[in-house]
Amino acid sequence: VRQKEVNTFLSSFVSNNLEAHQLEIRHKEYYERLLGLPPELGYSRKSVFLEDPAGRFKELLLAGREYDLVVLSVLTYGTFDMVYEDTFIAIFATYLVDLAVRFARRNLAKKNIAAKTLIDDRLLL
Repeated sequence: VRQKEVNTFLSSFVSNNLEAHQLEIRHKEYYERLLGLPPELGYSRKSVFLEDPAGRFKELLLAGREYDLVVLSVLTYGTFDMVYEDTFIAIFATYLVDLAVRFARRNLAKKNIAAKTLIDDRLLL
């Protein structure tokens, strides 16, 4: 029941059919792109969606990088298996490399979000 309500609300919101929730879709202004500023909302009740022609949001989600990560895992496993000739060591090393990649991605993403939203990275979970 709740899912249907949320779905109906989001459909109406995106279609801009709600009086209480006005929606504005626009490109970033020149000064916003230059200085990396968020949109100026003030006390407005309007929601602003900024277009992302460079695809930076997609890059943030690692979209399209799954194949590269699988290849990295396969190469890591193959390398450690050839060097040590032990499957357990190869699997464990692959796991550690995957943990390191996820750790680096999480920390870099936090710094990126903190820089772009002007929020201290200590406040991000």
